[in-house]
Amino acid sequence: MDALAAFLLPFFILATCAQLFYWGLLFRVFADPSSRLLAKPIPSQALPPISIIICARNEAENLRRHLPLFLSQNYPEYELIVINDHSVDESLAVLLDIQNKYYNLAVVNLDWPNKPGKKTALSVGVEAARFENLVFSDADCMPCSPLWLQKMSAPLTQGHHLVLGYGGYQQAPGALNRWQRFETIYTAIQYFSFATSGIPYMGVGRNMAYRKTLFTRSGGLQGHSHLLSGDDDLFVNQAADPHLTTWVVDPEAFTLSVPATTWRGYYRQKQRHLSVGRHYRREHQWLLGLLSASHLAHYGLGLAVLALQPHWWPILTGMFLARMAVVFQVWRGASRQFLSTDLLLWIPILDILMLGYYLLLAPVLFTGSRVIKQWK
Repeated sequence: MDALAAFLLPFFILATCAQLFYWGLLFRVFADPSSRLLAKPIPSQALPPISIIICARNEAENLRRHLPLFLSQNYPEYELIVINDHSVDESLAVLLDIQNKYYNLAVVNLDWPNKPGKKTALSVGVEAARFENLVFSDADCMPCSPLWLQKMSAPLTQGHHLVLGYGGYQQAPGALNRWQRFETIYTAIQYFSFATSGIPYMGVGRNMAYRKTLFTRSGGLQGHSHLLSGDDDLFVNQAADPHLTTWVVDPEAFTLSVPATTWRGYYRQKQRHLSVGRHYRREHQWLLGLLSASHLAHYGLGLAVLALQPHWWPILTGMFLARMAVVFQVWRGASRQFLSTDLLLWIPILDILMLGYYLLLAPVLFTGSRVIKQWK
């Protein structure tokens, strides 16, 4: 027992040090309340025309509810292109009805055979866009303010080619909603922090902006068109230039999505999203793999050593508390910036539950998603 505990202890310490590196150094941008990157105001006469692109499949009710919010942005000139991708519900009728009320809504009805996923629809939307600057969202999302478009597109007028935004989930009662919002913010902490360190590796299609020339110059989505997912994160992973990529964390620039209502639905959604992780650049895979592996090892090895040598509890408890103090400091800032302070008291529990998340979904990273064949 003594020998095994002595063997495991150094690995526990290494794992804890790795966690302190991520949370204390890489993610520290969220621990400082003054670090929030807000889009700089731009005179309305300097705002260039812009195209919003949304792909939709069987989203009649969401289109009816959310499109008026996208079409009522405080922006001088823009168009909204909705690609209706083989919907069998009332989506097309809803779109045509809304189009009668808003001159800047363009509808593309995709009814020819195409590959699974929304990459064909997205590529069609980019090709149809009349303007150079593009902003993307989803049919089940809504912009959080009339200034959303202005805030998300502003960096494109300041020399950036790619803008990462935050797409959260609407708050609702229940453990699933709490977990989904926690996991979404944790993912945002990662990709925003990596981007500020010059390592942009992903973004979310629910809220993203980039130049049309970036899309065409990088080959668009052709490099991974055979994959169901990855229209957002794989595009960023392959096309982002660290010097021309920025991010905006501003409540007026957020989008909110309709959350999953069942654990099964959430699991299938995460299967689809995580299935492309093995196609990330190798260095990104290593950095993300070390983050999750050190998280698992911190708890797993720490508890194993504690079980083998209970009298070592002072050093083990001290390292547990040291890490949690740093984690909590980052989460305190992030929860404020992402308007989710109700999660703060749950962080210690949710942080431990991430172990189950890693173990349950880790196989998807190696095998890909072989269950989901369509994006809707």
